[in-house]
Amino acid sequence: MRPSLFVLALVFALVAGIASWALSDQLESDNRFCVACHLDSATPLHEEKSLDLRFDPPRSLVAAHRASRADFRCIDCHRGTGALGRLRVKLVAARDAASYLAGRFREPDRMRHPLWDSDCLKCHTSVAGVDSGAFHSVEVHNAGFPFACVECHTSHSGQGDPELQFLDSQRVLPICRECHEEY
Repeated sequence: MRPSLFVLALVFALVAGIASWALSDQLESDNRFCVACHLDSATPLHEEKSLDLRFDPPRSLVAAHRASRADFRCIDCHRGTGALGRLRVKLVAARDAASYLAGRFREPDRMRHPLWDSDCLKCHTSVAGVDSGAFHSVEVHNAGFPFACVECHTSHSGQGDPELQFLDSQRVLPICRECHEEY
């Protein structure tokens, strides 16, 4: 009795999927793999980010993270948290890889899939007191707050204030005005 072509194709797809997942895990654990495309100085979205990593003291949240830990990797933030977050990252990467192989990949001009709060909170388990008690110590700012961490804390741009955990007032004030008219 011979297995059907459908069963063989299904087994092949399963094995190829598992192998691709494992290979991409291995590749993305090395910053050089990420930097090869994403910090190319000819790519407008990433040119500033590439330059920013060289400043001392750090001018961005990502540069501050990298300065605080020599073994800090891009994937430490961009891995996705939990099964759904990880699957989301893998699907975006698979789409980008397929576009690249087909010769149709274009580097985005903006972040289309920003980090989720869970990506930040896997390390920053307690945000209360992170900002010296000003914002996150107010209970309503932590429980059910309708804005994502990355909406206020600029991770890659050098526009945020290092003294205020890289908050960019031009981005933050409109968010504050959602609840506080006086801003």
